[in-house]
Amino acid sequence: MQVVLELNVQHPGGLTGAVEQLHQEWKSVINTEPPALTVETYCRAELTLHQIQALVSHDLNSRPNERALYRVWPDFPIQPLIDRSCSTIKADAARRSYRATGRNIVWAVADSGIDADHRHFRRYGNLTGGVESLHCDFTQQLDAQPGDALTDGFGHGTHVAGIIAGAAPTNTKHHCHRTDSGPTRS
Repeated sequence: MQVVLELNVQHPGGLTGAVEQLHQEWKSVINTEPPALTVETYCRAELTLHQIQALVSHDLNSRPNERALYRVWPDFPIQPLIDRSCSTIKADAARRSYRATGRNIVWAVADSGIDADHRHFRRYGNLTGGVESLHCDFTQQLDAQPGDALTDGFGHGTHVAGIIAGAAPTNTKHHCHRTDSGPTRS
């Protein structure tokens, strides 16, 4: 099972002391090369349930402030959950209370890009015309082509752009409903 190990930054030896202790415990209990830190105080590893229990049990032999581990949890796969974004960011309240429609404003998406081929943006053309020359991918070299910003490998930037510049037909209403089997649209 993939797990995330968070190290104890309150360790008397600081993060360095916690890493050294984890490496000693790891070699003693798991008997393989210990994982490297992935981000600041975290490391990832593939362990069996028995190995996790043995490592935590060994670490618990130390006094609380001298333990190497602070927390261990499964490294769950992530996925975007975007079926409730309007209410989450209170966009629905802004539309109702302030008649905030997003018309006549300049906007930017500093995110994962925007999928220019998305059916919504193709249909309404809100990425073309007078704004076509403004697209820029700041993750590329300065001489990158303007169209580079109009791809989105993750979908999040397209979603954000849809919130900002999406067109909602005035003659139909869309509501998100949650059922036992997941979100549905009506």
